Amino acid sequence: MQAFGNDVSGARRQEAIAGRDDNAKQLRPTYATEQDALDAAQSEWQFLQRGVAEFELMLAEGNPHLTPETPLRLQSYKPEIEAIPFLTAKEEHLL
Repeated sequence: MQAFGNDVSGARRQEAIAGRDDNAKQLRPTYATEQDALDAAQSEWQFLQRGVAEFELMLAEGNPHLTPETPLRLQSYKPEIEAIPFLTAKEEHLL
């Protein structure tokens, strides 16, 4: 994520980058300060990181403690998958 802010003392446009800088998405507005630009870039980067991975899981035995927004950590999967913190979005209990 790339955003720009104004440097009031030097009258120059300052660049702020959050996340990876290779092929970074540029935010359109120019922010009042470099810190405002960095905050906007970080916020947008975090927004894009949410919802990157999703999956559906069917359990043989239900768990009544699962509710929306319950944090989950997967086990017995690849390490890359286990490192991702998940939040439940929808639960459906069938009899």
